[in-house]
Amino acid sequence: MIHWPVKQVGMWLAASSAVLFLASGCSLPGSAATLSQPGTPEVQVFTVAGGGQTVTGKIAAADEVKVSSKLGARVTAVHVKEGTRVHKGQVLVELDSSDYQAQVNQAQAGLQQAQAGLAAAQAKLADTKAGSRQEELQRLQAAVEQAHAAYANAQENYNRTKNLNDAGAASKATLDQAELAVAQTKGALEQAQAQLNLAKAGATENTIAALEAQVNQAQGAVNQAQAALQAAQNNLVNTKIVAPMDGVVAAKNINVGEMVQPGAPFLTLVNLDSVRVAVSVPQSLLPSLHTGQTVGVHVPELGEETFSGTITFISPVSDQNNNTFPVKVEVPSPDLRLRAGMVADVTFGATGQAGVEIPMKTLVKQEGKTFVYKLNEDRVQLVEVHGQQKDDHWFIASLGVKIGDKLVIEPGPGLKDGAQVHVRRGETP
Repeated sequence: MIHWPVKQVGMWLAASSAVLFLASGCSLPGSAATLSQPGTPEVQVFTVAGGGQTVTGKIAAADEVKVSSKLGARVTAVHVKEGTRVHKGQVLVELDSSDYQAQVNQAQAGLQQAQAGLAAAQAKLADTKAGSRQEELQRLQAAVEQAHAAYANAQENYNRTKNLNDAGAASKATLDQAELAVAQTKGALEQAQAQLNLAKAGATENTIAALEAQVNQAQGAVNQAQAALQAAQNNLVNTKIVAPMDGVVAAKNINVGEMVQPGAPFLTLVNLDSVRVAVSVPQSLLPSLHTGQTVGVHVPELGEETFSGTITFISPVSDQNNNTFPVKVEVPSPDLRLRAGMVADVTFGATGQAGVEIPMKTLVKQEGKTFVYKLNEDRVQLVEVHGQQKDDHWFIASLGVKIGDKLVIEPGPGLKDGAQVHVRRGETP
């Protein structure tokens, strides 16, 4: 057994301490990171607590739509399957369009016929209002002159026959026949003259009114034909069923060759770009809440990340079963990690603040961003946080941390993401 002199022992201990100190990397003054054993920094942590209240709810899709057909027809094509992402207006399903195309063709023919009838009625009315054409007047004038000549001839023949009858050279029957001819030609002359006078005077108000009624009736037929064509065209368009919104196909119950019935849903679309969390909050928390307020949302299965949500609805009445108030929180989820049915923890600030309070001395600035070192068992994780400074000592974190997280206070410059640490016991500042 070797016995060392006391003086030599003291010198050896001092030298050993110096070696250990140099090997440790010499912590900076004021840093909370010191060494409890070689290679393992000792840190002091702050536990996030007391700044708010957390309640648990379930995630649901912000929008859910049941897709159905307006028509009854056979399915000719299905362009999606469950899980397909679709955009508004994208064709999802096609139906047999042959019958509906025939209806369009028939409606187009009906419209053309109605338009032709309207054109004819309008032309007749226009001609009547404008009066007879010059050619017609000339024809009627010629008819009058012809009738006048016939009447003159009949009158002359009658006079001659009467003289012969007076002389006994013509019979009474011949005279009566000549007299009848005079009467007939006179009537024809009067009729021709009346037609000429009517043409010169123009149509009567009753005639014009009757023609205008015919035009209105023809216009009504055109309107009905146009409506029939529009309905047929709409039906043809509806043989292609399109997405009413952006979303994901959550359920599909349709196949090629099947018959669809009007109004029977066969696809379900959900919009998961933004999800909704429904929670129930106690009455004591209501004064600190308002719509538009930012809150933290955490899903345990997705790790430590806290999502930023916005209160969109606060019920004006309580749930009679438990005397809590329903609240809805909308959370963006562009990467679709938040899914309907997941359980989520929503943290509300106790005084309406949008997040939880953490000490300023837990923050680390790197490349213009703000981070904290979050303790996970015996290792630290560098996590980006978002929020705003409350005062010289406190920072309100709206994203990145949640109640219960343990954050390293005054992390030294040598602390790295994933480093193993030893937590120093003691009071948290």
